[in-house]
Amino acid sequence: GWLYRALSYLLVVKRGYTEAMLANPTLEDVAYCLNPKKLIYTYDLKKGGSLTFDQVDITSILKDYLVDRYVAIISPIVMVREQVVKAQRAFAQAHDSVIEGRDIGSYVFPDAQYKFYLTASLEMRAARWCKDQELRGNHFTIEQAKSLITDRDKKDEERKNSPLIIPHGAVVIDNSNLDLG
Repeated sequence: GWLYRALSYLLVVKRGYTEAMLANPTLEDVAYCLNPKKLIYTYDLKKGGSLTFDQVDITSILKDYLVDRYVAIISPIVMVREQVVKAQRAFAQAHDSVIEGRDIGSYVFPDAQYKFYLTASLEMRAARWCKDQELRGNHFTIEQAKSLITDRDKKDEERKNSPLIIPHGAVVIDNSNLDLG
């Protein structure tokens, strides 16, 4: 999910796209934003993962509500999905990796050695999303969050190219009653 989020954010910030323009990105602009010399993922045991673009950390903006709106526009686009998958596969070939995303085990890496499908109740997902948005200064009701999450799930499940499914052979983990501690 981070690559789609980063791409949508970077198209707006670095390539001057408006929200309306996101529906028709050019291959040149997508390639610029996904350039592995500019867009770099790093992981630190204490801080976790981070993404930088031109040495500027963009991690904190990736879960912003505006980025949620942007990514909903670009993520179903076949050309965009092809380019992101290409970047994911190149990264995994160069590094031992644990990669997460809505189509990782079903489409990007269908032959992965281990596959996990994480799920949680709609109520728990909505509460977690609201809490995360509050940290960013955005305020939503649980009902608004449920509606946004349900809409996103429906779009991802109905997407023609690599729809959201439980991958064959995946271990399903319901984390409704688990926390990070």
